[in-house]
Amino acid sequence: MRAFERPLLIAFSCASFFIVGVGIVLPAWIAFHGGGSRLVGLVLLSSSVAGLLLAPVAGHLVDRHGRRTVTVAGQMIRALGLFLLAPTGIVAESLSPVLLIVSGVLGAFGFALLAGSLSGILQAIVPEAQRIGFALRLSLFNQAGIAIGTGAAGLAIDRLGGPMSAQLFALVALACLPMLKMITSHSGNVQSPQRLSLIPALRQALSYLLDNPTASRRR
Repeated sequence: MRAFERPLLIAFSCASFFIVGVGIVLPAWIAFHGGGSRLVGLVLLSSSVAGLLLAPVAGHLVDRHGRRTVTVAGQMIRALGLFLLAPTGIVAESLSPVLLIVSGVLGAFGFALLAGSLSGILQAIVPEAQRIGFALRLSLFNQAGIAIGTGAAGLAIDRLGGPMSAQLFALVALACLPMLKMITSHSGNVQSPQRLSLIPALRQALSYLLDNPTASRRR
């Protein structure tokens, strides 16, 4: 283990939850101005349902592929979801809700991929005896990331407008990826020794969600 891996993991995770904060404010603001509270509710509902349904698939992918690969994929999917918000104000009125819903689905799926892969990376670089303390500190930084992200999204919307803000935060999401290579440079493309087929993975994920009903509420 190298000394800089833990601070970088904290920074990357905090930046990831910064995008979560952005994802709370920006799509809701665009949806409200494009279709009112009804569209806001539809977008939030589709994102939550997608997170619930796609979490088992994300868990299966995390189990089958290297953590670094899945983390990169998750972050790029989230960036794509943000990019899709940019043209919502200029496309046909009937297409704008579709883009918002697809953006929410991509954000939920990307976050599900990141949650599993970052957990695997944490286990690889932090000794078991120190994981609880580290996880608690990491959780505090993650909550700070969400808070800063919501504030930054509001400020960006006020100064730049929704489309430009979407592009800006998508680029921010992609700009975090070089940190990941440094985090995993020593531990490698960490992969779980246990490989489940899709059906057992779905069962395992469903059992987890039933035991932890709040796990699907974060985006």
